[in-house]
Amino acid sequence: MGKKNEKAEAQRLYAMIRDIAEKTFIPEPRLFKDEDLFAEGYAEGSPFDVHLRMFVSESESRISIFSILPYEAAKDRIRDVMERITSINYCDLASGCYTMDREGGRIIFSYPLQFKGSLLSRELLEESIRIVCETVTRYNTELFKLSGGEGG
Repeated sequence: MGKKNEKAEAQRLYAMIRDIAEKTFIPEPRLFKDEDLFAEGYAEGSPFDVHLRMFVSESESRISIFSILPYEAAKDRIRDVMERITSINYCDLASGCYTMDREGGRIIFSYPLQFKGSLLSRELLEESIRIVCETVTRYNTELFKLSGGEGG
């Protein structure tokens, strides 16, 4: 795929992502940076809404869908959370992965999609966003409590 085609494909994919996001995201707050091929907002989840960020990288031929969890692990709980995240990544997930900043305890779920040399469909993008929302919702309460949070 040439540079011109990669740019056109990135634009096509971002247009689909934006349309899906407008229908999926809670109306406020949400942010679209069309010039950066970036969308951010929240989808309904339990016990917390799912914070989604999505962007298309033309240079890397990649779509990144990720969710920053709305809490951070307490410093004395970071090791326990990292061990559980490792277990989730290797034992439970077919795709996507959790990562955590060891210094600050921020937890992120990432789900990349490569598009170089292929045509991704709207259905695949919708399914990918659904998978991210369901995965984050599935582990939110457990990771929140393990991080030192109460309730959830």
